[in-house]
Amino acid sequence: MDSKTTTISARVPVDVANMLKHSCKKNGMNMSKYLTQIATRPQNNNSLAVGGLINVDNIELPSEIKAVLSALGGAGVGLLVYKLIKVYMPRDKFEDDTIENIALLSGIASGLGSVIAIDKLISKK
Repeated sequence: MDSKTTTISARVPVDVANMLKHSCKKNGMNMSKYLTQIATRPQNNNSLAVGGLINVDNIELPSEIKAVLSALGGAGVGLLVYKLIKVYMPRDKFEDDTIENIALLSGIASGLGSVIAIDKLISKK
């Protein structure tokens, strides 16, 4: 071994380890060589950034993850809009049924719009 190098180890979550193993297999190298490469080559997009953070801008999310993120984000926005309209709609000017209908339609519309917007943002290259 070179006297100017040292061995390091780290405990990481299972999904991170699986991601690294997949990347090693994809690049045809062992874990040690792969980690050394991503940590020491600044021209590589998977390199250490300022502050020691690994830049992962070029990692493609699986389509299932994109769909779940879009759906959950849209559902969250829709629910938030629904609740806000139910709480802040003036009760002295509108009946409860009208408030419920407006809140429901607004929640659905904003949720669907958010699903589309989040999906486009995630899919953007």
